[in-house]
Amino acid sequence: MDNFYMTGMDVVREKISGKNLDEPKFEKILQEIISEDLGEIERLVKAASFLTACQTRGLDLYELNSWVRAMVNVGEKIHWGPDYFDQKILDKHCVGGVPGNRTTPIIASIIAANGLLMPKSSSRAITSPSGTADMMDVLTNVKLNINQIRKVLDQEGACLVWGGNMGLAPADQFLIQVEKILNLNFLEQIVVSIMAKKIAFGSSHIVIDLPIGPDIKINSEMKAQEISRLLKSIAAVMGVHLLIKTSDGSRPIGSGIGPCLEARDVLRILKQEKDLNKNLEKKALEFSGYLLEFAGACAPGMGFGLAQNTLNSGMAWAKFQKICEAQGGLKSPGLAVYQHTVRAKDFKDLKNINLNCAVISRLAKIVGAPINKEAGVDLHIEIGRFEKIEKDQEILTLHSNSKELLDQGLAYLMSQDWVTRKL
Repeated sequence: MDNFYMTGMDVVREKISGKNLDEPKFEKILQEIISEDLGEIERLVKAASFLTACQTRGLDLYELNSWVRAMVNVGEKIHWGPDYFDQKILDKHCVGGVPGNRTTPIIASIIAANGLLMPKSSSRAITSPSGTADMMDVLTNVKLNINQIRKVLDQEGACLVWGGNMGLAPADQFLIQVEKILNLNFLEQIVVSIMAKKIAFGSSHIVIDLPIGPDIKINSEMKAQEISRLLKSIAAVMGVHLLIKTSDGSRPIGSGIGPCLEARDVLRILKQEKDLNKNLEKKALEFSGYLLEFAGACAPGMGFGLAQNTLNSGMAWAKFQKICEAQGGLKSPGLAVYQHTVRAKDFKDLKNINLNCAVISRLAKIVGAPINKEAGVDLHIEIGRFEKIEKDQEILTLHSNSKELLDQGLAYLMSQDWVTRKL
């Protein structure tokens, strides 16, 4: 059938029948998925059919690259212009699933403080208790248009904004929401989502944080190898420089889980306060180092040290403040109305504690995150190490603006059989 006369469902039927799709056909179905002329039910059915057909029939590398190009074409694309023609546009992305993994604001501040460019566009949470955009929204204005972003980048070398305000890869958010409803989780869609948004935003050098853990998206080394292969294949075709680094995804990274609590953790590190989270700081420094070396700002093996000096000297904190001021001003994170601290003695016959990433995330969402920005979970011990604890020791504190939601979170926590584990 001529592409001109095809409908989105014709494209889906071709995929179901085993035919490979080209770029124009991907564009056809994506255009209909985002069309305001169609009702939401029709868009939902088409998106669900499309995703199911792609997962069932599979996608070869040609189709994968065609899907990425179509995602970019069906939306806006940023061209930074002649002023940035010969400069590297740095970016960092985490594949996700690890609670409290809020390294991006720290990294962007370190990178920009070293005279490099890092315009950062992030998502809001869909399945998690907080996204980078949710956390930054606590501290400053993240709803900038392209002209405003250019102004901030010209002035400070970095920005930390919400990508949904610019029309970049607009089909992506809807497809992710439908994927969540269908409980689909196939690597090709994850890869397309990542690369389409980065290419649309004009990124040239991208470092990917690929956490591996039993309770998150990438739950095995085999999956990590496969998604790395797909990402590198697309980057090679699209002319994008890509560096992939695996990380530990077996337990939460930061102390706070939820927008305001994560913002607090970020500020503690940037200000170098004594009660900062060392694990979160270390990971932020590691990935800052990877980016600094990748961009050629220092010799191989020297990136971590340069990043650490930038943070310890106060340069990163000064740059973060300037970025926030350029975006509309720096605010302080709020505090929830209700808090309840859970201690070791609250658990029956407790000798060890092991709360995994999935349950910590679920707990934070039950008490209201991310819709309620002050809600979430504040961890007082390092979860996942089966460490010995004292009877009166604080384990975590629940934060919520609803007493009912706080009680629901507490009931959920105490109902989990695997919360206790005897040696």
